[in-house]
Amino acid sequence: MSKIFVIILLLFTSELFSQEYIIREYRKENELANQFFLYGVEMPGPILYFLSKDKFISYDGDKFTSLYNLEMSKYPRKKILRDEFDNLWFIGKDTNFVFVKFDGHSFEKINFPEKINSLPIFTVSNGKIFLGGNAGEFYYYQKEQWHKYDLPKDFRNAIVTDMQIIDENLFISTKKGMFYFKADSFSSYKKITPEPVHTIYYDKNNGKTYMLMNKAFGIYQSGKQDIITNNISIINRYDSFYINRISNDNLVIGAGVSHYLFNETNKSFEVLENVIDIKTHRSTYSFKDSFNNIWITSPLGLTKATKSVFKTYKKSDGLWENDVTAIAQFDNGDVILAHKKGLTLVKDRKFIKVPILKTISGKPPHIIDLIIDSKQRVWFVIQYEGIGRIDDINAPEQIKWFRPEIPENHKYNSIQLLKNDDIFLTTGSVFFNISDDSVKQLCELNPNLRQYSRRAITISDSIIVIAGKKGLIFYNINKNKIKGSFSDIRELFSVCLYKNKLLIGGKEGLYEFNDEQIKPFLNFNKFKSHVYFIKYVKQKDKLWVGTNKGLYKWGNSKWENYQVSEGLPDNEINRSAFLFNTKTEEIWVGTIGGLAIFQDSLAHLYKTKPVLKIKNFIVNDESVNPISNIIESNDGNIDLDLKGISLYNNPEINYEATLSGLDIEYAEEYLTDDNGIVFENFPNGFYEFQAFAFDKFGNKSEAVKINLKVNKQNWSAILYVFLLLFGLVLTIIIWRKKANPGISPTQEKEIGFSNKSYNIITFGNFSIALKENQDLGTQFSPQSKELLILLILNSFNGNSTAKGITSEKIGETIWREPSTQSTKNKRNLAIKKLRELLSKNELGIVEFYDNKWILKLNENIAIDYFDWQLLRKKLRAENLTNQGEIKNFLSVIRRGTFLSNQSFHWIEDIKTWHNNESVQILSRIIRKENFDLDLRLETGEILNAIDPLNESEMKYYINLLHKSEKHSKAAYVYEQFCNEYQKIFNKNYKLDLNEIVST
Repeated sequence: MSKIFVIILLLFTSELFSQEYIIREYRKENELANQFFLYGVEMPGPILYFLSKDKFISYDGDKFTSLYNLEMSKYPRKKILRDEFDNLWFIGKDTNFVFVKFDGHSFEKINFPEKINSLPIFTVSNGKIFLGGNAGEFYYYQKEQWHKYDLPKDFRNAIVTDMQIIDENLFISTKKGMFYFKADSFSSYKKITPEPVHTIYYDKNNGKTYMLMNKAFGIYQSGKQDIITNNISIINRYDSFYINRISNDNLVIGAGVSHYLFNETNKSFEVLENVIDIKTHRSTYSFKDSFNNIWITSPLGLTKATKSVFKTYKKSDGLWENDVTAIAQFDNGDVILAHKKGLTLVKDRKFIKVPILKTISGKPPHIIDLIIDSKQRVWFVIQYEGIGRIDDINAPEQIKWFRPEIPENHKYNSIQLLKNDDIFLTTGSVFFNISDDSVKQLCELNPNLRQYSRRAITISDSIIVIAGKKGLIFYNINKNKIKGSFSDIRELFSVCLYKNKLLIGGKEGLYEFNDEQIKPFLNFNKFKSHVYFIKYVKQKDKLWVGTNKGLYKWGNSKWENYQVSEGLPDNEINRSAFLFNTKTEEIWVGTIGGLAIFQDSLAHLYKTKPVLKIKNFIVNDESVNPISNIIESNDGNIDLDLKGISLYNNPEINYEATLSGLDIEYAEEYLTDDNGIVFENFPNGFYEFQAFAFDKFGNKSEAVKINLKVNKQNWSAILYVFLLLFGLVLTIIIWRKKANPGISPTQEKEIGFSNKSYNIITFGNFSIALKENQDLGTQFSPQSKELLILLILNSFNGNSTAKGITSEKIGETIWREPSTQSTKNKRNLAIKKLRELLSKNELGIVEFYDNKWILKLNENIAIDYFDWQLLRKKLRAENLTNQGEIKNFLSVIRRGTFLSNQSFHWIEDIKTWHNNESVQILSRIIRKENFDLDLRLETGEILNAIDPLNESEMKYYINLLHKSEKHSKAAYVYEQFCNEYQKIFNKNYKLDLNEIVST
C-alpha cells in the first residue's frame, strides 16, 4: 500500500475509528490519463471536477473525462472555485494566463491584467473576480474591466496567499497578516492578525473562519478571534495548503508536506508524522462529497475513502490466518474463529491465537465446522481427521479426538448440536451420535445416497434435515430412519428453517421445500450465486445468505448484496462462518480473505439516493434542454438517454420510466436494458414522462419529470392514406378468404387436435387461445402477434426442448431501425407487453435464458405448430406407416395454409417452406394405395384447399373421386381449378375433365 493511503487512516478521529473505510485508487495506469492531481470540488448532479497538473477533468461516478487542457509546466497552488450560481472558475493558459469560467456546458475565458506574470490567488462572488497579484496590490474585475488597488499601508509589499468573500466582506490573507474590507468599496479595512496566514477556510454552517498560520491555528467569528498556538510545521517550498471539515468536530489541515487533525471541541491537534514522502508523495487537497466519500488529491492520482458498514479483520490484525472457515460464540460473549491451521479466540476485539499443535495425522488441521455446547466445550470437524473436542479453551492442547470408521476417501462433513448436548455427525456414508466419550453409529446411507450429506439442521425434536450432493435427506432421530430424499436440483450446501419454510441452497441458487416440491425462493436465483449458508436472525427478522458472490440480506421485501466493493474482505463466504453475536447484536461473517463484522446500525450508509439526469433529449429531430415547462412535438417522436449518477462506490444503476397521457397504450412502465428510450408516433395530446434511477440496494432517485405536448398536423391527409390502405387490405383479405375459406371458430372448436382446453392456431386464420368461442387474439396488437409468432417459430421445433432466439435476432427480424438504441427500446417494450398479455390470459411466459428469449406455454395450452413439427418428423422418419398419426397430421393442416392471414416482411419464405413441406407429405399420403380410401380422399380435399393450383395433385384427386363414384364433386373441383387458373394466367386450362379422368 502506497504511503498516501496512510493519510486515510489518520484523517479520522476516534469518533470515526468505529467505522471502516473502503479505499479505492484512481491512478494513471488504470482510469486516469494523468496522475498529478491538485484540487477537487463537487457540483450538483452530483459530478466531481478535478484539476490535474495540466487538465480540467470531470468524474460522473462512471468515468473520468478530460474537458479542458491547462497547458501548465509548473505545479503552483491552483484551485477551483464554485460561485453562488454554480459556475466553476479556475486558471488556465493559452499564450498567457486566463481565467476560465465553466457553467456545466461551455467554457468562457477572461484574460489576466497585463502586469500579472505569476499564477495568483483569486476568489469569485456574484460574477466578480478578486485577484491577488504582485506584492502589495490586488485586482478587481467587473463588466469586462480590470481595476487595480493597492493593499492597505500595513500590508504594503505583502504577498497575497488567499482570498475569500465572507458576508460581503473581502478577506485577504498575506505573509504579513490578514485583514478584510467591504468588497464593494475597499475604502477602509480591519486587521485580524499580523501573523502570516497561508490559507483560510470559511464554514458557512457555523459562520467561522479558520486560518492556517506559521506556528498557530486561528479561528475568527464576529470580530473575535481565537489563536491556538501549536508547533505546526510549514515547509514553504511545497505551496499546497488547505483546510477542510471532515466531521462535526474535526478539521483536516494540509500544511505543505505535513498533515494535522484539529479537534474543535478540545482544541487539540494530532500531528501526522512520516505520513508521506516529502519529495513525491505529498497530498495536495482533500474534501468530502455529498455521499460522504473523502477524496484526496496527490501527485500519485486520486484516492477515495468510502464509509462501510463492515469492520474487517485479517491476519495482520491478529487472526491466525485470513481464511475464517467457521464461527461460534461462548456464553460470556467471547467468540471462537476456525481456520485451516487453527483457532482464534476473540475477547473484546482482541485476538488470541489458539494453535492445535497435534492432529491424528500430524497435518495442519483444516477445520470446516465448529460448535460450542452448553458446557462451553468446543467441538470442531476436520474433514479427513475426525471430530475434536476442547473441554477448556485455556488448555487447547488437551484435545479429545473422535474418529468413527467410515470408508476411505469419505469425509466428516458437519456436526449438529442436539438438545441433550449430544453431537449429530454427518459423513459421506453414515450418521453418528457422539455423547460425551462414546460414539454410536446411526443410519447408514444406501449407495445411491453416498457422499450425500453436507449441512444439517434440526427442524423438530425428532427430524433432522441434511443437505447434500444429490438433494435432501429427512432423518428421524427416534426411529433412526431416513424419511425421504429428493434430487430435483443439483448439489446442495445448506438448509435453514425460515418462518416455517424449509430453505435449501446449492450451486444453482436458493430454493424452498414445500409439499414435497422444490421451487426457487423469491427472486434470488436471478443472482446466479452458489449458496453456501442460509441463516435466519429472528431477533432482527432478517435472512442472511452467504455465497460465492458476497453476502445477501433479505429484509423490507428486497435483497441487498454486499461484496468487496462494499467492504467485505472477499466475495467467497465460507459455509460454516456465520454468527449473530448475541452480546453486540452484530453479524459476524467469515470469508476466505478475513473476518467481516456487519453493524446494522450503520446500514443507513448504503441508503444514499442516486441522481438521475436526462442527456441527449431529442424532440422533432432537435436537441432540447428538458425542463419542467411543456415541450412540444409536432411529429410525436421522442428520443432520450438516461444517465444515473452515484458517487457511492460505483454501484450498478438501473432505470425505470413511465409515460402517462391520452392513450392508455402509452400509460405503461418502460424498462430498458441500457440507458436509452425512444417513443414514436404519439397521438395528439398531453403526456407526462417520469424516470427514476435505482442502485443495487434499491435506492431510488428523485423523479425526473417532463411534460410533453404532441400536436401533429395534416390529419386529413393521414386519414385519407389510412382509408386507402384499409380498403386495400380489406380487398386482399376478401380475395384470400374466397380462395381459402378455412373454417369458422365454431368448426375449429369442434375439430380440435388435442384434449387440452384451448389452443393457439397457426394453420389457417391465426388465432390465440380459442376459449368458449372467444378468440383472445383480439387483445393482441399486430406487433405483439408478430413477436409471439417469431417466438413460436424459434421456441418449438418438433421436440419439447426450447431453442429460443437472441435479442439481436429479434431486432434484426422485426425492427429494421437505423439506430441500435431504438431497436433495443422497441424490443424491450414489445416483450414487456407480450409478457403482460400472456400472464393476463394464463397462456404462459417469455423467459430470457442462456442469452435467448424462449416462449414457454402453460401445460393446458395446445399449439398446432408444435404438433405439426412433431408429426412431420415422425411421418418422414417412419415413411408414412402410422395412419393414426397421419389423421392427426391432417387434423392440424386442414385448417388451411400456415399463417395465411399474417403478412410480415420476414415471414413469406417461412410460410412457403411450411406449405411446401405439408404438400410433399400430403402428396405421398394420397398415393398410398394400401391406405383407407376415405383417408386418401380427405388428403386430396386438404391438398386442393391449401394448394389450389397444384395441377398434378388436382388430377390425382379427381381420379380418386371418380373411382369412388363422386362425379359431381370431381366436376366441382375441376371447375374451381379452371377458374383460379384463368384468373392467374389469363387463359383457359388446356385439358378438359374427361382427359384428366382418362389419364
